[in-house]
Amino acid sequence: MKKKNLSKTDIDSIDILNVIRKGKLIIAAAILVTVAAAFVATKVFIKPVYEASTKILIKEEKLNPKDSFPAYETGWQYVGTQSEIMRSNPVINAALKKINFSNKALSSVDETKLNSSAVKKGMKIKRLDSTNILELCMEHENPLLASLLADAIAETYIENTIELKSKTVDRIISSLEQEIEIAKKSFIAVENELDKIAGKENIIMLSGSDIVLNLQKYANMDMQLMFVNADIEMLNSRISEIKERIKGADAESLDLKFLVSNSVLQNLKSQIRMAELKLDVLMANFSINHPDVIVAQSSIEKLKIDLSKETKNIINAEIDSLLIEKSSFLGKREILMGGVNKQNEMLNKVFKNQPKLARLHRDIDMKRGIYTDLIQKLQESKVLKQRTNMLPDAEIIEFSDTPKSPSKPNVMKNLLLGGLLGLTIGFGMVLVSLTSSEKKVDAEDDFAQGTERRADGRSKSANMVTCTVVGEKKELVCWSKDIGRSGMKIVTKEKLQRNNILEFEIRRDKMKPIIGNGVVVWTAPVVVNSGNSEYAAGVKFYDLELDIKNKMA
Repeated sequence: MKKKNLSKTDIDSIDILNVIRKGKLIIAAAILVTVAAAFVATKVFIKPVYEASTKILIKEEKLNPKDSFPAYETGWQYVGTQSEIMRSNPVINAALKKINFSNKALSSVDETKLNSSAVKKGMKIKRLDSTNILELCMEHENPLLASLLADAIAETYIENTIELKSKTVDRIISSLEQEIEIAKKSFIAVENELDKIAGKENIIMLSGSDIVLNLQKYANMDMQLMFVNADIEMLNSRISEIKERIKGADAESLDLKFLVSNSVLQNLKSQIRMAELKLDVLMANFSINHPDVIVAQSSIEKLKIDLSKETKNIINAEIDSLLIEKSSFLGKREILMGGVNKQNEMLNKVFKNQPKLARLHRDIDMKRGIYTDLIQKLQESKVLKQRTNMLPDAEIIEFSDTPKSPSKPNVMKNLLLGGLLGLTIGFGMVLVSLTSSEKKVDAEDDFAQGTERRADGRSKSANMVTCTVVGEKKELVCWSKDIGRSGMKIVTKEKLQRNNILEFEIRRDKMKPIIGNGVVVWTAPVVVNSGNSEYAAGVKFYDLELDIKNKMA
């Protein structure tokens, strides 16, 4: 028996397709109505909203108040903080003041209702993936106002950032100046105490202000000396590098920067290449002893000698230039070292060999370090203040354009939702219609009462039926008691369960067997005369073609 496998999922799908087929006009009408309603609602009742966007680059710089002087930290938290500053009421209120509401294009805008709360409702800030760029999106019913607000808020935020950071730097500078003044007074107090003790010991001492000035001078000269030594070391390294690279190297292979950029050398190398090409051509046509070949070889040798001489001259000139520059720095170093030594000697005269002044000497060294550190921090803070005004921590990289088309409402989305709603409503209407018009039979109650109501004609003839429960290999042999277009009643010796899916074959006299699928909708026990129990079951047909169903009755 050739059978078509049918799962419960297949049967549910068939039910759905049958419902759609029977009520396709109702479903189509419902979809059409809801789509039309969605279109009208979108165009008539929902006001269009326009969106403009401005892109801002955040440089992730901020002050570190822990150290009381400028420092830099980075991180996505900082970028998030800046986006919250952008949403703040002071920034938004200042941005609103920049907009010229006398513009005719903004005549429809009610300025009295446009406050920071209203602006925030249409404001979105998002960070572009893996970047420090914030995109400020502004939504409003007026496209020009959306664009103006986006740009004005971005500009105000940058101005606010500059002002805020400038004030912070000013507070740091003021604090440092106070600390410097306190350190200076403390230093002078130690110096005065040292003067008293030195006077008793008949030691020549400098005044407190002179010590402070000489300490500043000493610190400056020491820093300059450090830079000069670094320059001398760099020149020595450069000279050594040149001498090392020219050892054993021919003039053509040297790739020093100042040689590569020399036009005379490049011209000689070009002539050598041309002469070598010419020699290759001659060698291909003549023997090595040919006069033209000999002349060409001599020419190449002469050019290489000229190249070697010119290269040597240029290298010597470069080394001489570096030596002259080094000599200049050596002279500066000698002068600075003399000044540093002089300052050391002067200070040593004040503090050397003074056991009674050891504590004061340590205090002066400590306070000198504090004072120097504070001076350095003050200079860095002043540099940062200038830099803040010249190079703000954020900048607009893309101003907004006035949007041409609204971003809301999304017509296609609303129409799609309307279509889905119509499909749901239409499908429900068809189900309700089919359910209300279909005659249901409570098979189990009717069988117990001995009466069965049928919606279609039944054949009472007994026919042998072979069936298999889907998912089980065992084949059952049973008999049909009555058969109709929608189902049949069978009697079997083994009890079937409700919702069992069957594959069956009905054999009728002098007729072609009918093969199909069905589901058990009810079961009940039957007692025969012999006392043996049998079971009756109601089977509902699935996927039987119309002409076969007509033959069933």
